[in-house]
Parts: sequence; C-alpha cells; structure tokens
Amino acid sequence: MPTEQGYRDYLANKSDPFAESTISNYCSALRRIFEHKGIPPFSLADEAELALMLEQYSQGGIHADIGSVYASSGRSALREWYHYVQSEH
Repeated sequence: MPTEQGYRDYLANKSDPFAESTISNYCSALRRIFEHKGIPPFSLADEAELALMLEQYSQGGIHADIGSVYASSGRSALREWYHYVQSEH
C-alpha cells in the first residue's frame, strides 16, 4: 500500500535523489491534486486511474491549472507518484 512516507523515501533514494525541499514541495502539490480530485492524499494506487489523472492534469488537460500548482510541480509530483505506485507492485 503506497504511503506518504514511502513516496518520500522513493524520491530520496532515486539514483538522482531529490532534495528534501523538493520532496516537501512535491508532497504539498500532490496533496492539492488529490484534494481537488476528492480523494484522500497519498491513497490512490490504481494505475489506470493515475494514468487518466496524468492526462487530466497535464498541459492541455481539463485540470491543467491545478497541475500547474507550485510552478508545475503538481504534474511532476503526480508523475513521480505514478512511478512510485508502479514500483510498489
């Protein structure tokens, strides 16, 4: 089951690790996207639903404005969440 701490660890332990400030920014952005979607933050593990969300929150998507939160960190955070969830399966 994916968790916020697991996501933080995933980002911190990548081959090119993220800085703690970036990790915190990504967590905030991801929390905002999940709240916009109406689901509890750090809970979505359905890869098909995440793939759809990536489309919706990307540039040109119906929720692109929310994906642009925190200088487009929302999109990047969501993409990393998707990869994290894939790594957990």
